[in-house]
Amino acid sequence: MTEKTVIAITNVPLGASSELGGIIEGMLEGARAAGSQTAHFVITNGGDARTMPETDCVTDAYTPESMSELVERARRADQLILGAAGAPRKPGSAFATFIDVCYERSRWMSLADVSGTEAGGLGIRGGGDPRDLKFPVPTRPVSEEHTGVVVVAPPEDAPDHDDPFCEDSFFVLEELERLLGFMPSGRILSTGLFYPPLEDNPILKQQAYEMGRRLAGAGAAGAPRE
Repeated sequence: MTEKTVIAITNVPLGASSELGGIIEGMLEGARAAGSQTAHFVITNGGDARTMPETDCVTDAYTPESMSELVERARRADQLILGAAGAPRKPGSAFATFIDVCYERSRWMSLADVSGTEAGGLGIRGGGDPRDLKFPVPTRPVSEEHTGVVVVAPPEDAPDHDDPFCEDSFFVLEELERLLGFMPSGRILSTGLFYPPLEDNPILKQQAYEMGRRLAGAGAAGAPRE
């Protein structure tokens, strides 16, 4: 039986103590218990793309080439976790650059390609050439075989799912998962308001752990947690 790979990509700085990071590490722990290999890649606003400890590093310094390599690593994964503290597309951030590289490395098609018709063969409201209406194509068919989870840590003034900031962040990350070939299967809002805090809350830790097991497709694989 081939081992599955579960990858997390976040923008939480290395060594930082955060609820978002704790949730994701709990999920990866559960995935490992289910028999999967895991890696946690951290893209900091300082521009580094590294893995959280004791896993293979893609690079120790940001370059466009290293971001491209990280995109390819994500595409090859079986399951994907994306986590963002703050706005995923914050101008000038390394995480926004990662998103841009994902789209730049995608295959793009036009309406004319999809319809199989000659240019001008489609009626477009307001006029226009079907070849000018382009959109990115997912790396592989999006199905439940490859699923993903997104985790958002919003600012303190945007504490719930219904806030436009949260909805926009979830939308950006879920569209990115689809582009990379993953079916979004769960949303987690990390508000930092859990009590007791995550580090002192065994129930929340267990929930993150079990979510990781499910994401990895745990069945017979992996022993139950002690």
